[in-house]
Amino acid sequence: MGVGDVNGDGFGDLAVRGGLRPGEPAVVSVFWGSEAGVGAAPAQVVRVAATRLAGAADLQRDGFADLLVGTASAAPGGRPDAGAVSVYAGSATGPGASPAQRIEGEAAGDLLGTSVAMLGDTDGDGFDDFAAGAPGARGGAGSARVYAGGPGAATLRRTLDGAAGEALGSCVARVGDVNGDGYADLAVGAVGALGGRGRVSLYLGGATGIGPAAARVWDGDAARDGVGELVVGVGDVNGDGYADVAVAARGASLGADAGVGRVRVYAGAPEGPAAAPTWVLDGVQVRGYFGSSIARVGGARRGRHRAG
Repeated sequence: MGVGDVNGDGFGDLAVRGGLRPGEPAVVSVFWGSEAGVGAAPAQVVRVAATRLAGAADLQRDGFADLLVGTASAAPGGRPDAGAVSVYAGSATGPGASPAQRIEGEAAGDLLGTSVAMLGDTDGDGFDDFAAGAPGARGGAGSARVYAGGPGAATLRRTLDGAAGEALGSCVARVGDVNGDGYADLAVGAVGALGGRGRVSLYLGGATGIGPAAARVWDGDAARDGVGELVVGVGDVNGDGYADVAVAARGASLGADAGVGRVRVYAGAPEGPAAAPTWVLDGVQVRGYFGSSIARVGGARRGRHRAG
């Protein structure tokens, strides 16, 4: 994934999760950009098991992009699967071999780091902020935690808790500024909500950061739709100045066709995105699981989509 400019040379860089060779311990490989593009060999190798990666934000406002690594399987203090999130600070020589900060799950089974996302500036203080999901917290109710960037270590600003069985924090997503108020916003998935139908909750930023209550919720239609597994901020797809949000339902069935998959796109607006999707994109293959992956690509031409 693109992680911004981690070494301050003016070129975007790339981080790749996985081992260098089969059988090796899990690592994160960092490839530096240059005038010639990305090199064939990594400039740095950080030896850490990574469930999720996030980057392209400067938490300390020092001119270098930082890297987040979520490790849901971490066992800090002997707490199995409590999880952890590591912050690797960018510098002139790239991220360090050791994290500048490590945030640990509080209890066994929290699964902190299942999802991580750089959010942008949610409170207008000039520092970028980030979120991390712990879907196993509180016996599977789950939580999403928002951390504020600053000149020192990031600090916990907000904890959003799920209800019993929701697994809130299955996904946390950077969605940009969906209502044009100048603050970055946050989407959080809960795959276990509503008996497995799933839910995505949208939280708005403001002068005090991410608010405690969801401004909008989007629910899955049926069990096993997979709503809450994947949410993506796709930028401004219709050029109206507001950020838009895509919500995947990769397990959705269309009529008698099982697992075709569906993606709903919600357009940003001054009052925030509506309850109903602006566009609905459907898969075409039975058990094709359309929506298993979504990426913001930027610069794409306008396409034709079915309104929903």
